[in-house]
Amino acid sequence: MFCFFSGENENFRFLCRIIIALKTYCRPTFYGKQCSIQCIPNDDCTSSYTCDSITGEKLCSPGWSGNECIKHPTSSRCSLSCQNGGFCRTNQSICCCPKGYTGSNCQYLSTCTSGITCLNGGLCSSTYDTLSRTYYFVCNCPNG
Repeated sequence: MFCFFSGENENFRFLCRIIIALKTYCRPTFYGKQCSIQCIPNDDCTSSYTCDSITGEKLCSPGWSGNECIKHPTSSRCSLSCQNGGFCRTNQSICCCPKGYTGSNCQYLSTCTSGITCLNGGLCSSTYDTLSRTYYFVCNCPNG
């Protein structure tokens, strides 16, 4: 508050001026002047980015690109051989499997439908992998 006196002797006035400034604070994961932009950092096999602390703009992790940071990098330092369209995470020995596949090398089916996934009369059967602690499917082909 800023106050001052105006006038002389008995004819004076007391004037005050109040200056108010407002600052908005957004809830976590919301950004922008009106907190209307939401950005939740992500780092998995689908995309990898952080969020600009002011604007909420997605900032792609090194090697990742695209509007949603979904174009993944290829790693030359991977000790695994990712199969069925899987890719190796940068500087990690982890395969990121496409939809429908699972396993340390994307070598197993994660879903199975007889006549669609398994062809030529093959039958789907569920199997448990003790190493990755997940269930997966294999197609059992008929003899012949």
